[in-house]
Amino acid sequence: MTGTHLAIILVSLLSFSATAPSGDECSQLTRELTAEQLDEILGCWILIEGTVKNDFFGPVLDFIESMWMVLNRTADSHTLRLDQANRLAARQHPTPVKEQCLRIAMNVTLVSGKGLELYIPTAASYHRFLHTCSDCLLMHTYNKDNDFQILYLFGRNTTVAASDLNTFRKQAECLQFPLPSKFQYDNRTELCPE
Repeated sequence: MTGTHLAIILVSLLSFSATAPSGDECSQLTRELTAEQLDEILGCWILIEGTVKNDFFGPVLDFIESMWMVLNRTADSHTLRLDQANRLAARQHPTPVKEQCLRIAMNVTLVSGKGLELYIPTAASYHRFLHTCSDCLLMHTYNKDNDFQILYLFGRNTTVAASDLNTFRKQAECLQFPLPSKFQYDNRTELCPE
């Protein structure tokens, strides 16, 4: 290998490390919402971007063209109501899909503790929420039995500012999620009706 090749590799590595978030920056970017911040996650959210680590259940994000979810309180203070609709990508689905919209409605359990976290028994999955932009929702989904993890960025609208996307990608990098993200909403695909 010539000196020129080594210099190019060194410059590439230095430029990559210069853009990577520092440890202090990562600790700020990955702070969890607290249980007292529950109201911040309530309401309707549209999936903007998502990345997956150790796709244990298969290519989950490959089959989604759009997604929205609504989180609401219930009479039980330890339970939320989750309504969700996914527009499936029929052309990529392994079996023919009759209905393009898959709707789910269920109660989810608030995990007791300082952090804001939900548990969905049917999927044995946990969902914790991290600080993000004011009209965004950052949800880190994981399963304790394996290393399956997804990082979702939701917005109140179908788009978020470019700076918010950049922050999300830094957060993904801090949490060691692969980039580019597997799912990026194109803002043209129709959302399932409510």
